[in-house]
Amino acid sequence: MVLASAISDALHPAFSKLFVQTELVRPLQAILCSRRPRASDEAVPWMCHLLAAHGADIEQISYETDRARFIGRGRTLQAPAALTDTCEQLSGTAGAVLDPIVAIRCRISLEPGQSATIDLVTGVADSREACLYLIDKYRDRHLADRVFDLAWTHSQVLLRQLNTSMADARLFEQMAASVLYANPALRAESAVLASNRRSQSGLWGQAISGDLPIVLVQIADPANIELVQQMVQAHAYWRQKGLVVDLVIWNEDQAGYRQQLQDLIMGLVTSGVEAALLDRPGGIFVRPAQQLSSEDRTLMRSVARLILNDSHGSLAEQVHRRRIEPALAPFTPACCKGRRVPATRCSRWPWRPRWATPTAASAPTAVNTSSIIAQASRPRRPGSTCWPTPGSAASSRKPAVPTAGTKTPTSTV
Repeated sequence: MVLASAISDALHPAFSKLFVQTELVRPLQAILCSRRPRASDEAVPWMCHLLAAHGADIEQISYETDRARFIGRGRTLQAPAALTDTCEQLSGTAGAVLDPIVAIRCRISLEPGQSATIDLVTGVADSREACLYLIDKYRDRHLADRVFDLAWTHSQVLLRQLNTSMADARLFEQMAASVLYANPALRAESAVLASNRRSQSGLWGQAISGDLPIVLVQIADPANIELVQQMVQAHAYWRQKGLVVDLVIWNEDQAGYRQQLQDLIMGLVTSGVEAALLDRPGGIFVRPAQQLSSEDRTLMRSVARLILNDSHGSLAEQVHRRRIEPALAPFTPACCKGRRVPATRCSRWPWRPRWATPTAASAPTAVNTSSIIAQASRPRRPGSTCWPTPGSAASSRKPAVPTAGTKTPTSTV
């Protein structure tokens, strides 16, 4: 639970979480969250999260707003402590927690053939009273059903207006996640990012401010013009949902004087609902790739959140394709570099102190290995003596007998 902008949370996540407070509203089966203002003129955001069960009685309900208690010590999100059989109910922690979340757990019993509907509603408002109003409103099953019906109707009208399908809409929403949070699989390679030497001001020469996320489309074959059509529809769909991006289309055609592909692209843009946004902030920018320098191309590919190329398949194939990471070289311990050492020896002796050289009289054993690792991992205290392990080469030697006129050095442990 952040209740702040993404950039402020990314700069210092631990510090940002300290300002969030949670509150349990047990009579309404809901959780309220607010963020303490850091300045006198900063608005206080509020969030509500509620659970409503219809068609069944709730036998037990519990709440959790502390992420550490939900996951448990030594556990991960794949197997949190809150989902184990030993956890009867959540702890019900609320207030100023270190890592806030919202979680509501209820237990219901269904008879054979019985059905139930569980509504989980999350809302944001400007005040606590507005959040309580939202909770009372959406606890009613009839109002909740009406909201879903109106949302479905609105989505159908939007899809008909954009002349697209439901499958394309789901694809556009998947791409929107990569626009908001950069996905390395859909961005440029790391070598391209490292080779960029220019800043945001380098985009101004292309009439692009760089203040908005950039989506780059590269097309070279007129037969793949459908990719451009889908991205123009995606741009309009995102804008209707409140996501404003700059769509940059590179014409990679090498036809020369004939501009067949350029005319096709401009015809798609100007004949649609995005015609008024051509070469404007938050609009569509069509650029011939031949007129761009190598530095401009590297800069654009580095800052683009999403890069699509017509030579890599259809839009769905590129979005769903996972980039194969290069295989890393096998790890070789430093003691084995430049020498032929059996694999069993490398696994048993990843590091050997200089004083622990094995000889014929002291072959490495399980006791000796544990003793060496324990002694090597713990530094000795000043003025202490490291005694040899019984049975090792050092302990099998006979102690030196002092001769007359010599002194034997002693030390205490």
